[in-house]
Amino acid sequence: MAIALLVTIFLKVCVFYYATVLGIAQLLKLRSYVPLVIPIGIIGISIALSNESTMQFSYSAKNTYPVFAMPFYIGLPLLSLFIAKVRNLPKQKEWKAK
Repeated sequence: MAIALLVTIFLKVCVFYYATVLGIAQLLKLRSYVPLVIPIGIIGISIALSNESTMQFSYSAKNTYPVFAMPFYIGLPLLSLFIAKVRNLPKQKEWKAK
């Protein structure tokens, strides 16, 4: 049972890593994703090894996550709303069941 769990986790990490590298390559409009494989891998490993224990990770997540997440949870929706108001985008029609 433990081997199946390890294989599943390995495959999940591989799929997410591939999707991350491919997404960043498409975002940067690169012809190939290959030049990003090693740098993103190094960044991921260094982030994974930056916390020495679970308690340290828990403490840093509790104290730093709100600071980094605030712009994404409040700032981006407000920016999107502001842009929609400036552009005078029409409201979406209500969905009606048939």
